[in-house]
Amino acid sequence: MVQIHVMDFEGSPTTGVVEFGLVSLRAGVLESCGSRFHRARTVIPAKDAQVHGLSTGMVSGYEPFQARYQDMVALRQGGVFAAHNAHVESNLIRDEWACPPFVPDWANSGRQIAEWGPWVDTLRIYRKLYPQLKEYRLASLLEVFQQQQRLDEWAAIHCPEGRRKYHCALYDALASALLIVRLFEQNILPPENWQQLLWWSGISPQVEWGFFNG
Repeated sequence: MVQIHVMDFEGSPTTGVVEFGLVSLRAGVLESCGSRFHRARTVIPAKDAQVHGLSTGMVSGYEPFQARYQDMVALRQGGVFAAHNAHVESNLIRDEWACPPFVPDWANSGRQIAEWGPWVDTLRIYRKLYPQLKEYRLASLLEVFQQQQRLDEWAAIHCPEGRRKYHCALYDALASALLIVRLFEQNILPPENWQQLLWWSGISPQVEWGFFNG
């Protein structure tokens, strides 16, 4: 079973990634998680700081996100990336490095591609599975599907003090991860058919998977 690396970045194309949250799942079970601050490329605007709570001075002593290239390649070689509204994380990664070396194409077994994707996108998944909902923000989804208390329990264990709320990278990554965990735990998705997550995310496979054939 491949790992699913659920990510959340705080930052912008101007400042770059200033906080990185990562939750690694396997078969719908949390295996590891963590977060790290990164030095901004430029002064963090006040409007950005109001959202994520990070100032230029708070992250000035950390290495830039650009220094994490080998770490990101290793993660991509070992699993598929995931995020809520994944094009944001995808764009911020590609803004640093256009592509990795050849890595497994998890959507099509046996192929190698030089891409950070394909991405599992929990926003697209929940829009597809629950089209009747009016709101798909993380906080709304966690409330609707009764995962908020569990998120706060995980955050109390794993998130740094002061970073246990929405728009904090690890907290948001844990929230996105719980949306995936829920699908496994409620048997909406069997663990052996994890690639269905990619199909629900809008990825078109070039091979047939047994799940689709009934």
